[in-house]
Amino acid sequence: MNHAIELQRAGCTKDVVDDRRCLAAETRRKLERSVGDKLGIVDLSGLCLVDVELLEVWREFRCLENEVCPDTPPCPVWYLNLAHNRLQHFPSWLIEEVGETLRVLDLSNNHLASPLDGLELARLPELEVLSLAHNPQVQALPQTLITGLACTHPIRVIDLSYTGLKRIIGLCSMHTSNIRVVKLEYCDLEELPDSIRLWHRLWSLDLRGNARLRQLPLGIQVIAPSLRRLDVEGCEFMEKPLPARVRRALGGKHGVRTLVEWLGVQASSSSPSDAMQRDASSCV
Repeated sequence: MNHAIELQRAGCTKDVVDDRRCLAAETRRKLERSVGDKLGIVDLSGLCLVDVELLEVWREFRCLENEVCPDTPPCPVWYLNLAHNRLQHFPSWLIEEVGETLRVLDLSNNHLASPLDGLELARLPELEVLSLAHNPQVQALPQTLITGLACTHPIRVIDLSYTGLKRIIGLCSMHTSNIRVVKLEYCDLEELPDSIRLWHRLWSLDLRGNARLRQLPLGIQVIAPSLRRLDVEGCEFMEKPLPARVRRALGGKHGVRTLVEWLGVQASSSSPSDAMQRDASSCV
């Protein structure tokens, strides 16, 4: 039976039927493009898929792949874009499909919630980029993610911005030394662990908009030499004006390092507010 007729019989309005038709057509176009390009890139973003529909679409993708290339093995998937859907879980069956080769996974702008037990990093040994951004119901790091990071892992970029995270305990470990970029803007962070010092190759840390983050740990000074970008705008400890010497340095080569050193002084002070008052005399 025609899917549009099924929707109409179910009481859906013409606008809903038209929207579903458009999504079905867009899904088909994306699948055909993914199969035709043979680049290992599967883009299923913006299709409003729920968990069950994702399984159906993935089966359609594999069938189409077999139709187009019946005599060749499936192209290994290294890039999977599932952003802007309505997924509530990361399906474990998907790891069986792409786990050995996947390097980039985008799960941003979904309806994901803790715990994300299906997200087993230990079974994604090649993953380098992971985005869980804009999933406000994610309020704790999945234990399977932390367990995966306990193994040697090549992950380089992790985007947890606009989630409900209060702490990132477990994310900083000696086995995450490959991490280059961490995006944590507009979370609900209250503190950062001192083990951040283990991210000795980190060059970009975004902490914007964490209004309850009172200070940075002393470990931030350890990674200062490698940091090229540190954004702390909107954090609680940035409410007071910066000393003039820090402001002058921000536009220069050593701006981040100067800021980190100043923030480190605040963190090591027994009374951060007193330390800021001492610096106030340097403010113009």
